[in-house]
Parts: sequence; C-alpha cells; structure tokens
Amino acid sequence: MVPNHRRSRLVTNGVASRSAVAYAVRKEDKDLTEWLLGNGADFSEALKYAVFSRDTDLIWQLAVNGAQSVAALEYAVRTENTDLICMLLHNGARSPAAFAYPVEKGKQELIDMLVEAGIQSLEALDYAISWQDTDLIYKLVANGAQTPTALSYAAMKGDTDLHSFRLAIAEDDMDLIVKLAAQGGQSSFALDHAIREGHQELIVMLIANGASFDRALKYAMEKQNHDLVDFLFTLFVD
Repeated sequence: MVPNHRRSRLVTNGVASRSAVAYAVRKEDKDLTEWLLGNGADFSEALKYAVFSRDTDLIWQLAVNGAQSVAALEYAVRTENTDLICMLLHNGARSPAAFAYPVEKGKQELIDMLVEAGIQSLEALDYAISWQDTDLIYKLVANGAQTPTALSYAAMKGDTDLHSFRLAIAEDDMDLIVKLAAQGGQSSFALDHAIREGHQELIVMLIANGASFDRALKYAMEKQNHDLVDFLFTLFVD
C-alpha cells in the first residue's frame, strides 16, 4: 500500500502516472487503482505502454478497468485474442485499421467481430467483394462503407466494373444495376442477383453484354424455375 502523503507524487507527470497505474493494476491494488483514477491518472498512457511492451496481461487488466485504445484493439486483433477484442470493443474501441490483419490473413471470425461492432472499412469491403460474401457486403454497407451517392457517382462516370455492380447490389439499388448494365457492364454477381429477383429485362441485358448464358440456365434449373428456363431457351437458343 502506497502511503497517502506520497500518492500525489504519482500523478504529477506522465511517466509517473503510467508507472503508477501499471503498478496498481499489476498488484490488483483496487484502492490505489481507484485513487489514481479519481485523481486524474491517465490510464491511456499505461495502456500505450502495455501495447508497446506487448504485455497482453497488463492490457487485459487495464481493459477490465475500462481502458481502451485504437492501438490496443489493433494489437488484440493481430494476436487473435478474441476475449480481449470483445473487452476493448465493449469499452468503445473502434478502428477501421483493425481490419488490415484479418483481411490479409483471411480471418473471417475476426472480421465478423469488427463488423458486428459497427466498424467498416473499404479494405474489408474489397475483401468481401473479392470473396463474393454477400452477407458481409450487406453488413459493411449498413455500417457506412458505401453510400448511394457514391454509387450514383460511379454510374454517372460510366464505371461498370464488378466493384460497382456489387456495391449496387449491396444497396439493393436495382435502378442503378440496370443503368450499369445498360452502359454495357456485366458480372456473374449481377446476373445471379437478377435471376434471384426474376428481373428478366436485366438478365437479357447482362447476357447480351457477355454474362454467361450457361450460368443463368444452370442457376434457373437448380432452383427449378421453369418459367425462367423457358424464357432463356426462347430468347437465346435457336
């Protein structure tokens, strides 16, 4: 126990504060920890020190006391410490940069944890698009990864690439999908969506633009959509 007459010296500068907090937390000295918090000790400095030192136990103990930081969250993600990630997210830590590691390594569980916490990044969206992960695309868009304004701008510029189609689909913006197709764009992702929605005009445009007729026919047959099968044969088979 640190004597009362010496405690004030522990919060007079950053280094002392950081060390004092680390000491109190490590020793599980609840009285000293609460006193430091109540007298303005900076737990963020102690957390910064813990992350720099890669001291997972200290990070955890600080997080239990309510501490959080972007650096700590990114560290927890890189070390795949799901319990610590949950604790830091609960404390309010948020960082789009935290997606970098799980996207690079293809760690779906970590990506899902960040997405469920309401975090988004274009890097994560690119990952979802490359893996044709419709559910993840929807969640990221819901978190703000893209906006209808951005999609409309892409359409205005004649951007008919796969990226724009998938984002339009994630927004459930059928008008924009049709507009992109009318400009000559096509993608298997857009074709699958058109088939699911039974949008015959869009199916015709996409196939005319080069999308796979065989893919459309196979999908329709697998779903036992006999009307669509007849429609495809009527239009595209001599």
